[in-house]
Amino acid sequence: MEERPPGTKSSLFSGLAGCPDARRSCVQSLLPTGKGRREPRIPPVQGEGAIWSFTYPPFGFHLNDAGTHLSASKIGDIPIVLHRPIEGNIKTLTIHRTATGKWYACFSVEYDPTPVPQKGTVVGVDVGLESFATLSNGEKIENPRFFRTDEKALAKAQRKLSITEKETPERKKARKVVARIHERIANRRLDFAHQTSRMMVDRFGTIVFENLKITNMQKKHCRCGLESVHHDHREQSGRGWFSCDPGESQKYITAVFPMWYDRR
Repeated sequence: MEERPPGTKSSLFSGLAGCPDARRSCVQSLLPTGKGRREPRIPPVQGEGAIWSFTYPPFGFHLNDAGTHLSASKIGDIPIVLHRPIEGNIKTLTIHRTATGKWYACFSVEYDPTPVPQKGTVVGVDVGLESFATLSNGEKIENPRFFRTDEKALAKAQRKLSITEKETPERKKARKVVARIHERIANRRLDFAHQTSRMMVDRFGTIVFENLKITNMQKKHCRCGLESVHHDHREQSGRGWFSCDPGESQKYITAVFPMWYDRR
């Protein structure tokens, strides 16, 4: 971990590494805009709970050797549960809060990746709606439809949220119930993406995808009752699977133009 740069008196504002971007955005909103664009305006004041994360530069924090405690400047000693051993040199630390009130410490590191062995097997992947994906060898991966599973529970929770009075403890409680359901759906999608992508990378050397635009398909079928199906599929389809796996596997993945798929 890098030491504090010489001449730095205090790391009081080390957690505000994103301030230059926020300041630039604020200034740009006050500048005159071109023809056809929105009028300049004063940025709105952010209320309580508007800040979801903040970032430390390479100094101002320390992780003990056992990986059980994290010392952060102006916060103190925090007990943590380390997901996996950290490899490489730690560059930044981002403290992130979820909508359900959970806190995560995300480390960005710099390391030399180890290339995976090259395999000679090639497979094509056709992403669909009835089944999640069909491989060129005839195998099918079933679509789990996590959103459909929790759709009724989500609708019930959202109805309760809509009738509660604003700025009351009851509304905060109802909002957290809705957030938990969304978080549960997102976690299931992420776990499915991890398992599916890992299986594909372990089995095949070159993976070819059809570069579909699920967002455009969702807009096209919004009047046919398929918008929720497309939305559920969009969140867990395409090359986004492989963002869950090591970057060294990216060079074996190819996207091809969707030339002959059904446009009706």
